[in-house]
Amino acid sequence: MKLLPQYEGLTIEQATIKRGLNTEHRYRVSIGDKAVRCGCCRSCKSKKKANICDGMPSVTSFSGQYGGGGLYPGGYKAALDAVFGTYTDKTKTALTDTGWMRDLAHDARFGKNPLKDEDFLIYRQEVEEIPTPGAIARDFGTGVHQAIDKLLSAHKADCNCDQTQFHDPEIPAQYAPAVDAVVDWLKRGGADGPYVVEETEVNVYHPDLLYGGQIDCVARCGNSVIIIDWKSGREIYPNHAMQVAAYAFAYEALTGEKVAEGWIVKTGRHGFEAKQIADLEIATKAFIAMQETKRNVDQIKWSKEIK
Repeated sequence: MKLLPQYEGLTIEQATIKRGLNTEHRYRVSIGDKAVRCGCCRSCKSKKKANICDGMPSVTSFSGQYGGGGLYPGGYKAALDAVFGTYTDKTKTALTDTGWMRDLAHDARFGKNPLKDEDFLIYRQEVEEIPTPGAIARDFGTGVHQAIDKLLSAHKADCNCDQTQFHDPEIPAQYAPAVDAVVDWLKRGGADGPYVVEETEVNVYHPDLLYGGQIDCVARCGNSVIIIDWKSGREIYPNHAMQVAAYAFAYEALTGEKVAEGWIVKTGRHGFEAKQIADLEIATKAFIAMQETKRNVDQIKWSKEIK
């Protein structure tokens, strides 16, 4: 990935920020020895120069606000909160008394042995240990994606190999069919030949819109730049298109190269499917609108509270 002269010395590093019970992934950016501030995190808002900026908010923190499959984790947590009660702090050793099971526990059907506070905690923790279908697909998908990246990185590093030949760096057997499907798709490519992998796991940020993210794969077909994102869920959703469009927009801002195609490639337990975004510009506009909407919502404040 060749950067424009004004971004020479650019460093983009992933950072994990913990706020109470929440964990957030952000991207810390510096050009040379100068940090680029996001302007929206707590550290930036405090206006104390000594504070280290949390980093740019991730693409998915905005695109994930759209409900097309992106809100499952939040819905699962909300359901557990409603049934058992919400964790009181980040240690997760106690629950509030807001769960509806507390009312049920005092029902006459429980007789002389009503449930105790510690029972609700144990039940919730036991439920959380049960792998959900989403978690199973996610974990399998993570293994597939790591195998794909390992394969593509080995291919990219071998400068003497034929561009249509891939080498197997001992891909685990359970991931092999999914990886083979991706390799076959890359070989088929587009009108100008196969998709030739240029970079994998590329960190980018947008210098004006101030968001960051990691592109799974940057490839070329002839002289055209292709942005690819690997997925492992059951479906491909519109928020995935916004995500890839945001990556493409940031890539263009840093390199000056126009991205010709954006693809979401789903492979894993739910089969193989590849979808090209028909209009990257429309998907980019949708992402920018979602980013602005979330930032406006975060600005809402209450002037009075009467109880």
